[in-house]
Amino acid sequence: MGVLELLDDIENLIDQGKKIPFTHNVTIKMDRMLELLDQIRESFPEELSQAKWILQERKKMLEEGQQEADRLVQQARVQAQAMVSESDILQQAETKSKEILERRGEEARALKRDAEAYAEAMLAKLEGVLDKALSTVKAGKSQLRSSLQSAGSNVSGKPSNA
Repeated sequence: MGVLELLDDIENLIDQGKKIPFTHNVTIKMDRMLELLDQIRESFPEELSQAKWILQERKKMLEEGQQEADRLVQQARVQAQAMVSESDILQQAETKSKEILERRGEEARALKRDAEAYAEAMLAKLEGVLDKALSTVKAGKSQLRSSLQSAGSNVSGKPSNA
């Protein structure tokens, strides 16, 4: 089960909890809450490994783009050197070489921009999932503490209203 589904289960557990009159508190099944929190903890390594994979893929794409750009530049240089025989051909070669270099440079930059945008989007998505998970866990812990404190004050000998 994914983190989002587990967070939905925690939310449902809280929604289904027995409301304590005159408060914003509910009682929940502590065993079930702890079980869900453990499952979320177990899911984090998967989410983190996905983030690592995204970063590795980004790095790989950038390296491949740079290698392709270098190869194209070298290819353009080789083509330009082969064309150096007469002045007209030399001038054409220089123009063609510049065009190729500019075009390949733009392609390499576009590839790099796309790779970075993809990585940024995936990391932002992962950040949102992790932020939501953390918020839900914190809210669950706070709710659990409140429930435990309420239960503790009832056990301490104070009269209850029930």
